Amino acid sequence: MMFSSASLATSLATTFVALLMASPSHALDGAQNPTYQGCYSSDQGLTYNDTDIYQSRGACQLVCFPLGKAVMAMTGGNECYCGDEMPPLSTKVDDSKCSAPCVGWTPDNCGSPSGSTPVYYAVWNAGLKSVVTNVPASSASSGASSTSSSAAVVTVSGGQTIVVTASTTPGSGSGSGPSTAGIAAGVVVGVIAIAAIAGGAWFFIRARRRREVEEEYQRQAAVNAFINGGKPGSSAGSSPDSRLDPVIMTQRRMSDGSIADNQDYSRRILKVTNA
Repeated sequence: MMFSSASLATSLATTFVALLMASPSHALDGAQNPTYQGCYSSDQGLTYNDTDIYQSRGACQLVCFPLGKAVMAMTGGNECYCGDEMPPLSTKVDDSKCSAPCVGWTPDNCGSPSGSTPVYYAVWNAGLKSVVTNVPASSASSGASSTSSSAAVVTVSGGQTIVVTASTTPGSGSGSGPSTAGIAAGVVVGVIAIAAIAGGAWFFIRARRRREVEEEYQRQAAVNAFINGGKPGSSAGSSPDSRLDPVIMTQRRMSDGSIADNQDYSRRILKVTNA
């Protein structure tokens, strides 16, 4: 089989670079040989630095060692991370999670395969010093930032919801004062408004109930008056008109010239009188 001189030169150059990266002690004076420290599920304490199509422990060391970083880590087969400490010991997992070989030198472990979730990191000693430490567990739990934030949800007219976030830093007591006071004032106004609406509804219901009771009482009084023989609003025990009293009628004095009641005027009577 015939090879062109250009292809042969490219192949030899690629092989030389891969062998050089696989032998870091020859590439960097004073650097110790990188040693594998384990597989971790966290990149805390590490910073992404490089992606290399010839990635290996030697290639990653060429990036981290000149930066004075004692730790290097690789993932995805071609990514390199550098740091001063290894991730927290609590995030160390079984080595089987880091199953991706480095693309530049397959005997080296380069973390979890590219695109996999979650991501695992093959952590190495970068050769700066023989012993490297892990990020303290307390730092891992508390986080790198000392700034805390608090949020409050406030609903305004029209149904619009606004999230108010106030950031505070330990030691600065005045930072959260204005925002806290504003939130408290909004809550108080909301409570007062709800109380006013509830009070108005209670008075309205009470007045309507009282009116219904009065109307029912008037209807019942009218019914009772009708049953007892009187007109509505009149008393059943009122005295009769004195003009209809028979005793008074019989004792009435007859006036002169009036027709007597005890006379029979049905027949004509001739009565002779002196002229």
